[in-house]
Amino acid sequence: MEGLARAAQAADRKVVIVLDEVGAMPPAWATPFFSIIRSIYSSRQTLPFWARLTFVIAGVFNPANLIQDPTVSNFNVDHRVTLEDFTLQEVGQLLARLDLRVIWLQVSPDACIIGPTASPI
Repeated sequence: MEGLARAAQAADRKVVIVLDEVGAMPPAWATPFFSIIRSIYSSRQTLPFWARLTFVIAGVFNPANLIQDPTVSNFNVDHRVTLEDFTLQEVGQLLARLDLRVIWLQVSPDACIIGPTASPI
């Protein structure tokens, strides 16, 4: 990670690392992994090249549960963003904008099933 951060600093660039489904990470990996991310964040004041890295951690999880080892400090360097589910209208707008050809089966006023068309796209 340090090499990536230093390369970004030398190139005057920022790097965004996106991690999805982090709640599914095995607990044995989670504590060391998220401890490193917390350490990178905490080191930004004294080692400015770390400020070139930004992590986006997505999924259904509680940040307090990312580090489960009681001898290690909590993962308390988060900024939560809560997203609501799309409405049916928003799903339709997204599909239209992406020009996706799909089968749309509305199963109730609030729910639908979307799948690929039978013909190639």
